[in-house]
Amino acid sequence: MKFQAIFFDLFNTLLHFDFSRLPEVDFEGQPLRTTTVRVYEQIQEQCSVSFSYQLFLEEFIRTGRIVREMRGEEYRESPSLQRFQILSQILKLEEESAARLILQAHTDEMFRTMYLPDENKVVLDELSDYPLVLASNFDHAPTARRALRQFGIEERFDFVFISEEVGWRKPGNQFFETILKQTPYEPNRCLYVGDDPEADVLGAGQRGFQVAWLVQVEGIEAPVVPPRWAIQELSQVLDIVNDDLD
Repeated sequence: MKFQAIFFDLFNTLLHFDFSRLPEVDFEGQPLRTTTVRVYEQIQEQCSVSFSYQLFLEEFIRTGRIVREMRGEEYRESPSLQRFQILSQILKLEEESAARLILQAHTDEMFRTMYLPDENKVVLDELSDYPLVLASNFDHAPTARRALRQFGIEERFDFVFISEEVGWRKPGNQFFETILKQTPYEPNRCLYVGDDPEADVLGAGQRGFQVAWLVQVEGIEAPVVPPRWAIQELSQVLDIVNDDLD
């Protein structure tokens, strides 16, 4: 076979989001699709709430920025529960269950937006002779694994790595070092498929993978480390595997 194994990113590569399924609100004069409408309703029902929805939305977004800063240059993963513990402290929610309640409501809303294009499942079926490895940035592994089961693709993968469980995120070296230690493959003999110029193309490229960059947004800035292939449809992975796209 042409490759020892094929590595896939998960979100925006295999699974996609349809954010039109979320309510739209105004944030700083701009429309925003957000999980926070349902999350706020949940905490109103089960917690002592003295703050407005607008304040909740502002702090929800701000804690996202805080967590991104906490990851640092080493790209250490911060679980989503940690973010919502910070949010609960900022909002002075006294209930011990508040952070987990926010987490559950948020992840349920996120899960509701996820879908698997039919053609992507066909691609995985066509690659049944190859070992497949999933390498995903996601800060709540149970939701990612729930999605894999829901869409019937969990069993397609010989190995599944999700950043919350790994403890590190792409494009950091620690993430890739961890998954390469736990798999029997040589990166220069593997195909890596992902959509993110930094997390996927730069991260995997620096580790020696043969990278196929799934370009789904026009005008997106080219990766610092050029991929071997740039593809517009996931089905083109089959052309790469069959030597029709070199």
